[in-house]
Amino acid sequence: MFKIKADNIVKEYNIEKWIVEYHTFTEGFMELGRITGFLLMLFASLLNNIFYFKLLLFIVTMSIPIYSITMYKVENE
Repeated sequence: MFKIKADNIVKEYNIEKWIVEYHTFTEGFMELGRITGFLLMLFASLLNNIFYFKLLLFIVTMSIPIYSITMYKVENE
């Protein structure tokens, strides 16, 4: 429906040199987070304990601002 010319945006903002590294870092970081999250959920479910589940929720809640700050720093460098 809409034509977006990503090539012009990349050239306009001069991000040609780091676009591959940025996407690699972002995808790797997200995949690592997913693996860690699923392992923690598996651990909490196998133990069948509400304390571990609440601890898992706390870790996930605290990781969101950390991830946001990290991505903000990467964007502004």
